[in-house]
Amino acid sequence: MKSRNVWLIIGVVIVLLICCVCIVAAVVAYQSGLLSFLWPSQSAATIMPADTPFLLLVNPTIQNMAGYQHLAEVYGDMPEVESSFQDMWQEVEGEYDISFETDIQPWMGSEIALGMTDLQELMGYYYQQPTIMLVVTTRDHRASDSFLDKLYSYLEKEGYELSQETYRDVTIHIQEAEYDWETPTVIATVDDFVVMTTSTDAMKDIIDVAQGNADALAADEGYTRVMDALPENGVGYIFYDLPALMESIGTMPGIVPQMEGLEGIGMAVHLDSEGVLIESVVTFDPDKLPPETMESLRAEANAGRLIERVPADAVGFMSGQNLGAWWRNILASFQQNPDFAMQLEDLERELGLRLNEELLGWQTGEYTLVVTEVTGNDSPIGLYSLLEFDDAEAAGTALDNIFEIAGNLGGLGHGSTEINQVEMQTLYDWYSEEVILGYGLTDEYVIIGFPEEALETATGEIVAPIAGEATFQRVRTHLPDSVTNYVYVDAGRVWQLIYETMSPWDQENFDQEMRPFLEPIEAIGIASPPADLDRGISRGSIYIYIP
Repeated sequence: MKSRNVWLIIGVVIVLLICCVCIVAAVVAYQSGLLSFLWPSQSAATIMPADTPFLLLVNPTIQNMAGYQHLAEVYGDMPEVESSFQDMWQEVEGEYDISFETDIQPWMGSEIALGMTDLQELMGYYYQQPTIMLVVTTRDHRASDSFLDKLYSYLEKEGYELSQETYRDVTIHIQEAEYDWETPTVIATVDDFVVMTTSTDAMKDIIDVAQGNADALAADEGYTRVMDALPENGVGYIFYDLPALMESIGTMPGIVPQMEGLEGIGMAVHLDSEGVLIESVVTFDPDKLPPETMESLRAEANAGRLIERVPADAVGFMSGQNLGAWWRNILASFQQNPDFAMQLEDLERELGLRLNEELLGWQTGEYTLVVTEVTGNDSPIGLYSLLEFDDAEAAGTALDNIFEIAGNLGGLGHGSTEINQVEMQTLYDWYSEEVILGYGLTDEYVIIGFPEEALETATGEIVAPIAGEATFQRVRTHLPDSVTNYVYVDAGRVWQLIYETMSPWDQENFDQEMRPFLEPIEAIGIASPPADLDRGISRGSIYIYIP
């Protein structure tokens, strides 16, 4: 496959790009001494066509950043991390005679960008590749020209045919696809950018934009609205045009109608002295969103009362508000399609269950979902949830109905027991009498979970809540102060629980391939502040804690 070789080289550049936003990049760049620190200028958007629906921007020159230095210290002493990247580069240098230090580093500037168009090809009946545009800023045209000459010489030496074309005084090098299932590789230097695309038309579009003959993505209102909402000084950014996504999805049932009014998605990656922060925004038009979606976005800041019911040794938890509104929004999205709506009606009739009201429609106020470690079970994981409500009778009636249906469908016994002075309705195995699932009502919330050990934790006294646990507190300081929800994961516990379920052979591979990269990650936190309904902006943050 002729295009494979050039795109493997492009893939290496993309790996470098990704490394900049990944923690393991610290080792490679730290030891090779990259360029002086610059924030990504987002200048690539000035030559990308205005209708580019996806753009990834990364700054490959980050080693002077304090957060980068911290990650370099954390991972720098791990030979497994270092060797994995050394092996990759040695393979590239040995097979393609391309060295990062001598052929790429001398000219690479402060930005690498990956753009994509024709995303509808991904959703077609026959899978086809979208059009890809890779842009790398050059600080030294002579050095980047030398790299490209070396690349062209290698291709010709390997028997690949290259042609040249001049468009608006720009020389374009083209490796045509020999077969229908291949893609061409098109390369040119456009102003201060080295550009590689999978389409001659895409290259010409970029040249048109660069020379002022077509509109640029940088001037597109949807793009600027997303990027202006993101914080500055990120080491990497992602932009996604949601209307273009909807167009690529086509008429997928129940999804497109609920997405009308959504405009764009953006993400920014930051490094700090304790880990990696990923901040996201979704822009939308409040006047165009369905009422159910707007209802689900109207959550106020979470008071965090139920976080006090999460034990410090929990594997993780999710806490938020008004699951009932989110559930109604999900149902409404499916009901947009007549076939799905009919199937839901049939399901309700067969089960004798009103999905909109009984499944979660009664839930109001806060909720929390807690994952705990349990013993004596086939699975080491237990789960329980606390859900606030306004109408205890409606909640109890709905859950009684659900338990009766679940028991009949699963062939389970339906009984009751008292756990820590809370009357619990239970589903149990007829033979072992083991509790499979249970729920109970207090004056404040519904408790529902499994197995019995998890229910004992949920109903008992929480001596040490996670709100006072040191690692959770550190993660929380990196997330917004006023939030509608939290998700928190004790990453170290998760890695260990997964490890314990592996076979000895898988454990050996995990120790060699994954543990060096994952072990320094102690926790992960996710939070979202209340949406700005007036401006049409919803935000979220993910923090990866690597002390």
